[in-house]
Amino acid sequence: MGVTGGALAVVFSVATGPGLKSPIAPPPTVKILAVEDDAVSRAVLRKALHRLGHEVIEASDGEAAWELLQKNTDVRVVVRDWTMPHADGL
Repeated sequence: MGVTGGALAVVFSVATGPGLKSPIAPPPTVKILAVEDDAVSRAVLRKALHRLGHEVIEASDGEAAWELLQKNTDVRVVVRDWTMPHADGL
């Protein structure tokens, strides 16, 4: 029995409007590796992380992610899919 699909949900809540401030200070900008084999989910993730002010690099499978990590030693966060071709998210 295999996985036939997946879902990605990203929800951010921020106070907006005149005179309102978010109760959470913006996080420092970090370099994030987004690993997702589904192109649409990867694009949604990239856009959400960019909106938060982060630098994002992308890979579509585990092997490509590993290569990017070897070249980008300044990556501080990896957001990855669990089931992918060539190497899983574990």
